[in-house]
Amino acid sequence: MNSIIEGDLLRVLERVELEKLLNKSILVTGSNGLIGTYIIMALYLANKKHNLNIRVIGVSKNDPNDTLSEIRDDKNITLYKKNLVDDSEFDEKFDYIIHAATYAQPVKFLENKLETIKLNTVVTEKLLDTCKKNNSSFLFISSSEIYGHAEKIPTPETYNGNCSTTYDRAPYTESKRLGETICSVFKEVGVDVKVARGSSVYGPGISIYDKRVIGNFLNKALIKKSIDLLDSGRQERAWLYIGDCVVMMLNILLHGKSFIYNV
Repeated sequence: MNSIIEGDLLRVLERVELEKLLNKSILVTGSNGLIGTYIIMALYLANKKHNLNIRVIGVSKNDPNDTLSEIRDDKNITLYKKNLVDDSEFDEKFDYIIHAATYAQPVKFLENKLETIKLNTVVTEKLLDTCKKNNSSFLFISSSEIYGHAEKIPTPETYNGNCSTTYDRAPYTESKRLGETICSVFKEVGVDVKVARGSSVYGPGISIYDKRVIGNFLNKALIKKSIDLLDSGRQERAWLYIGDCVVMMLNILLHGKSFIYNV
C-alpha cells in the first residue's frame, strides 16, 4: 500500500469509532471512485488492525479490481462489476449502505446525463427501499454543488441554493437535490438515512487527466511544465482532502445525529 495512503487510513482509524461495524456488512457503491476506494481500504485496514470482521461489498460500473486489486482476495471483501442503473438488486442483506456511485467529473456527467440523473434518483430510491426492508442505515453522498451559485463559501446547510434546472451542470446538481428529497421521504417513514454534501475532493488517486481544476493543474505542472491561469484566480471554493473526507463520512454514517451535513 502506498505509504501516503496508508498514513491517511491509519489517521482515519484513529479518528472514527468503528465498533458499531463489528461483524456487520456494508455496501459501498461507486467503489472505484476516490471516496469509495478510500472507504473500502479504511475498512479493510480496520479488519486487519482491530479484527472487526466487517463484511465489505464494493460495487462499480467499471471493474473494482482496477483500483482495489491488492485486497480482492481478502475473505471479507467482495467486489462486483455492475451498472446500478440496469440492476440495483442484491442477494445479500446489508447493515449499512454508502451510496457514492455517480459521475462527478463534469466531462463525465455531461457525456452521461440521463445515467447521472438515474444514479442519484432512481438508484437512490431502490437502495433506500432495500434499507427500509432490512432496517439498514444509509448514507447518501451528495455534493456542495447543490447550492449552485452560493452567496457565501463555506455555505451553511440552511442555504437553499441558487440553481437553474436547465443549465449544463443541471443533470448532476438537480439530481443530487432530488436524491436528497428522496432521502427525506424515507427518513419520514423511519429509515436511518443521512446526507453528506461533499466539497471538491482531492488527494492520492486523482488522475492528471481529470479535467477538474486539481487534475488539470497537476497535468500542466507535470506534463506541460507550464501553469497558466484562465481567469483572475479570485474564485472561491471549498476543498476537502480525501483522508479527512473519509473520517467525516464514516462519522456521519455511524454517529451523526442530524440529517444533512456539509463536509
